Amino acid sequence: LRPDLAPLRKVLYFHENQLVYPVRKHQERDFQYGYNQILSCLVADVVLFNSQFNMESFLGSIDSFLRLMPDNRPRGLAQRIRPKCRVLYFPIELPHSDITITSTGRSGHALDLSS
Repeated sequence: LRPDLAPLRKVLYFHENQLVYPVRKHQERDFQYGYNQILSCLVADVVLFNSQFNMESFLGSIDSFLRLMPDNRPRGLAQRIRPKCRVLYFPIELPHSDITITSTGRSGHALDLSS
């Protein structure tokens, strides 16, 4: 990451996740796609999902996905990522004068990206 971008808030949005993305045969799945998503979550300040199902299926699949690694499997990643996660349903409106996002979906949480 460029040093001048480091102080900026990093928001990651998932409209799908590679850990449960359907494939014909298990060996066809490219491990790197899912691994990149996990690593991206670790460096993000906020991780947004388009549905509760998408969020829970991602977090619930991290451990089994990492078991595909032959060695040096990190542990506890879902627990590190979960506090950053929120559900933000479409449509997303970002006002020009404010960077506060309010979700009116089932979660009922306000998401403030300003701090």
